[in-house]
Amino acid sequence: MIEITVASALIVLYLVLNREDVYEVQVAYASAFMVIYLAIYLYVPPKLGITATHLGQVFGFVPTVSFGAILFPELNVRFPVGVTRFCGWLGLVVVFSILCVLKVFVW
Repeated sequence: MIEITVASALIVLYLVLNREDVYEVQVAYASAFMVIYLAIYLYVPPKLGITATHLGQVFGFVPTVSFGAILFPELNVRFPVGVTRFCGWLGLVVVFSILCVLKVFVW
């Protein structure tokens, strides 16, 4: 459930920091994708019977960092905004794909 709180906090922070600017379409798509991801991750059975730190990091931390990279690409000063957003999308889509495969075939 902490994932929902962190994702909500990131969205609110983005809205507060960019209230004068026009909101980007990528941010809306990323927010919708994150809502779908969290719904599948937290509420769609089956759930893994054991708890492991690495699973929490893969399915909780990686999507959150990827979502943050899409919302705030200017925080990464080493790479252009487009590269940072691409890496954010890549992280979200790869973890979402792994989650779907595990939910359908393994768990």
